[in-house]
Amino acid sequence: MFCDGMNKKVYLASAWYDLAMSVPFALPITLSLTWGYVMIPLNAALGFGVLEPLETHGAMFANFYGSIVMLWALLRLYLADVRLAVVDGTGRFLYSIAMINALMHGATPLLWFFLTVEMTFCVLQLAGAVARYRRQAPHRGAETPI
Repeated sequence: MFCDGMNKKVYLASAWYDLAMSVPFALPITLSLTWGYVMIPLNAALGFGVLEPLETHGAMFANFYGSIVMLWALLRLYLADVRLAVVDGTGRFLYSIAMINALMHGATPLLWFFLTVEMTFCVLQLAGAVARYRRQAPHRGAETPI
């Protein structure tokens, strides 16, 4: 299951997903439009209640998330180096911890969708990296694994 071709497909799919999910949060204007015309109505339509408007600090961190994740996704697409999946998978694990914490403290259940995607890409990318390392281990000799 975790052949190099599959690893690359998962890796690139995760980068495209990140790009699609982060661009709307990257700039104040796109965040305002996304939050007001997509997130708030979607949250209400799903019966999750009222999603509060973002305050200044929340908006700033959403812009930070959007811009950094957008750049990271573009870098991964440009380099297309599946070795970066280890870093991405680890980042997804850390981000998932933050989402679980937010859910435990009353964040919208809409986060469950994003958490599921994050954990899926995390597990697939890290499992793929382990499988890749095991396939290449006999050929490594004295090299240090990345």
